[in-house]
Amino acid sequence: MFKQFLIRFQLVIISIVLLLTFGMMMAIVMRYNKRWDLTHERMYSLSDETLQLLNQMRDSKIEIYAFYPANDPNRDELELFLKEAKLHQGDMNYRFYDAERRPQLADYWKVSENYTVIIRFKDRQERVILPDEEMFATTLLKLIQPREFPVCFVSGHGEAQINKKDEHGISSLAESLQEGHYPAREIVMGVDSLDSCQVIAVPGPQQEWGHDEFKLLKHAFEDGKSVLFLIDPMDRNAGKGFYRFAEDVGVALREDVIVDKMSRMVGGDFLVPFINQYHPEHPVTFNFQKPVFLPVARSISLAKDIPENLEVERIAFSGSNSWSETSLELLEQGEASYETETDYPGPLSVAAAIEQKGKDDLQKTGRMVIIGDSDFVTNQYLGVAGNRNFILRAVQWLAKDGRVVYLKEHFPRFQPLPISQEQRRVILSSTMAGGPVFFLIFGALTIVWRRRRK
Repeated sequence: MFKQFLIRFQLVIISIVLLLTFGMMMAIVMRYNKRWDLTHERMYSLSDETLQLLNQMRDSKIEIYAFYPANDPNRDELELFLKEAKLHQGDMNYRFYDAERRPQLADYWKVSENYTVIIRFKDRQERVILPDEEMFATTLLKLIQPREFPVCFVSGHGEAQINKKDEHGISSLAESLQEGHYPAREIVMGVDSLDSCQVIAVPGPQQEWGHDEFKLLKHAFEDGKSVLFLIDPMDRNAGKGFYRFAEDVGVALREDVIVDKMSRMVGGDFLVPFINQYHPEHPVTFNFQKPVFLPVARSISLAKDIPENLEVERIAFSGSNSWSETSLELLEQGEASYETETDYPGPLSVAAAIEQKGKDDLQKTGRMVIIGDSDFVTNQYLGVAGNRNFILRAVQWLAKDGRVVYLKEHFPRFQPLPISQEQRRVILSSTMAGGPVFFLIFGALTIVWRRRRK
């Protein structure tokens, strides 16, 4: 009777101990979500740059609101990243919402597209679309170091307007710039002062400029201002002033329209070139992998004579299946075809970055980006593929906004283990004979031990 009681008592004690152990393990797992990255390249660990930014933000709470569709694999990937970040920052709260299921909340945060992530720190907030670690770290840096960089859009010559919300306006671009602390306003050359402008943007002029207007813009560039020039294809012999202005900064504007067969394969149009080749080292396109679509774009090239004080780089290119169509009359009739005598084969450069050389003060160093299209930043096309990211990167470089984090990509390194013939024989013999011998000896020892117990 006592023996049965003792057995039952032991079972109860063991059950309680196991239950407490399980509870403690669950509490540790739920409270301390720790992972170990055993890869040689540290592929699944946060970068040192991200960790430093998180440590600088430990004194205040970080709130993150992510609007992702339910059961989306991108959501799981982001949540895994945020869990790791929370381990290092501590006071970080993040929540996921489905914009379609929570429309009122989406309206409150002014979320117009999926994969929008809003990050709040102290009294400031930033938003990013489908962020990776590099974008996340850059956003944290902007929250730590808040600044504003005014962008002035030239008007009065048929340029796209920032207050128009139709498909031809650029109000969405102005909103995106405002969210990134690049407040946008319109100016008239020769009337409004350029002193408060960090970047002067010319979004697709449709009329010729006067000599004084070009002179003002050139002087602003030479004095250290930045210029964003979006220049569409024009009628033959039109816009000569723009051609001369571009030549003066080392860029040749071609009188052509790019035709790209690849665009039709990805659901586009022949006159909407598919841009997916970029300068690998320039800050505007460094690590940039998203495609960009430019509706009815011209090609650009380097001028024959580039001023010695300027550094000119072509930064974006169309595909090898594209060509530069110079017969604009035939193109309007839909009869254009590649002619080796007059047309240029792809890849074709569509964007160039210019920077003054030899100046010690970055704020007095003029910068310029010239792109052979302006339609890609309008409300109709800004949200297509990587159009928004591309133009925002260009503005960020032009604004000399140093709050950018570039992370080195981690790739698994293939390291084969060389094995000599002798080593192969040793491995084969130990595998074929070692296992049976081990179990034979273990079995013999077990039999001897049991016989001795008897």
